[in-house]
Amino acid sequence: MGGPSRRAARALEVEVEADLDARGELGIGEGIRPGYGEVRYTISIRSPAPRELVTELIATAERYSPYVDIFGRAVALRGIRRVNGEGA
Repeated sequence: MGGPSRRAARALEVEVEADLDARGELGIGEGIRPGYGEVRYTISIRSPAPRELVTELIATAERYSPYVDIFGRAVALRGIRRVNGEGA
């Protein structure tokens, strides 16, 4: 215990930005997608640990992040519709 991941960060901030044209979500405007055009994130860490160790920790977190996974690749989407308790 007390390995590198337990003491690597004193402060952590993740900032997320996304491009979204609300006209697509509202159904107005031809050819405008209802989703994000791009999602960006910035990770800021304050740490007494060596830079290489912190960089390795960030890479591990990104590798196992469900958010990086779902935003970084196409994912099958399956929907079920029910109206008044019955399949539509």
